Amino acid sequence: MGGSASGGKGGSAGVPAGNAPTQGLYAPMSASGGFNVNQAAAGGLQSAMQGTQMGMGYQPQNVSAQGYKAARVGQVDPISADRVRAGQIASTDLSAYMNPYETQVVDQSLADLERSRMMQQTQAGSQASAAGAFGGSRHGIAESETNRAYLDQAARTASGLRQAGFQNAQQLAGQDIASRMQASMANQQANLAAGTTSAQLAQQANIANQGALNQARQYNAGNRMTAQQLNQSAGLQGAQMRLGAASQMGQLGQQAFNTGRAITQDQMQQGLMQQGLQQSLIDAARGQYAGFIGAPAASLGLPLAALGAQPNQSTTTQTKNPGIFDYLSLAASTYAGMQSDIRLKTNIKHLGKENGHNVYSWDWNEAGKRITDPKQPTVGVMAQELQETHPHLVERGDDGYLRVDYSGLAAEVA
Repeated sequence: MGGSASGGKGGSAGVPAGNAPTQGLYAPMSASGGFNVNQAAAGGLQSAMQGTQMGMGYQPQNVSAQGYKAARVGQVDPISADRVRAGQIASTDLSAYMNPYETQVVDQSLADLERSRMMQQTQAGSQASAAGAFGGSRHGIAESETNRAYLDQAARTASGLRQAGFQNAQQLAGQDIASRMQASMANQQANLAAGTTSAQLAQQANIANQGALNQARQYNAGNRMTAQQLNQSAGLQGAQMRLGAASQMGQLGQQAFNTGRAITQDQMQQGLMQQGLQQSLIDAARGQYAGFIGAPAASLGLPLAALGAQPNQSTTTQTKNPGIFDYLSLAASTYAGMQSDIRLKTNIKHLGKENGHNVYSWDWNEAGKRITDPKQPTVGVMAQELQETHPHLVERGDDGYLRVDYSGLAAEVA
């Protein structure tokens, strides 16, 4: 085979960068982004250890009762009685009491006296006229006496009426002062009674508020105590659940690790079996090819051996050293076409060149495993590369993927 396994730059221009080859038989993560059971197992074990460490460090919550102080009854406002002041007649204005009396009594009495005077003078004038003495001295003296008597009587009457009116005004003012005194004293008593009642009610309300506040604080303290106990119980249950989950996670991680190791071993065995099968196919093809090359010499040697003669060793026969394409053409006869589409391959490695053609090894991806015989060799050319230079050796199958005619390729490079 031309070229070395380490030759090239890890692939030609026809190999996509995403299919860069990886070292080793088993790849932790396939190029198609499949699930990596080894990484999952390692992650599960790490998560289990972290969870177990957190569960071991759990500290239960300390429950503490909250103290409270009883409310103090507030001081009641002092009770103050209204001050009662006695009234005095000396400081009382009596005009309100005198004016009606002066108008209705004194003035009316003086008017009555004035009418009496006028009537007497009229009567005296009539008598004097009848006696023929009207306008005389006796008539003037009688008229003067009448006027004097009127003035004396008017003075005595007005003085007595005013004195009586003043006394009456004092009496009425005293009665009003006494009534106001009684009203003030009654209001004072009512205010004292109302203030005392209000103070008692306020004190009772404060005592009731104190009792209600104490009960509320006791109730709240009991609720907080219950809540803390429930939180502590829930925390302990949570810790147990976390420890159980951590243990389960550890078991699952160990199970996943064992599963990954079993899958790895199965893949290694499958790879060895596939490699042995490919080697058997190559050995069989090589033996068959060697048989084809040696057949003429063997057929010539049998008659000569019967005659006791040796064949002429100077005979020159042109032979051809079989290459990888010859072996692949023999293998291709076993399968219904050799899949070589780059879209079906992963973990592609450049092995070298064979008569100017890049030769690779690869693994089948998920799509390749579905449509390709698992015993088909995983070494050869890329259909996309060969299509650019030898399109007649590449055909598209019914599944839409490209296949290579290795028999035609082996014949062209002969």
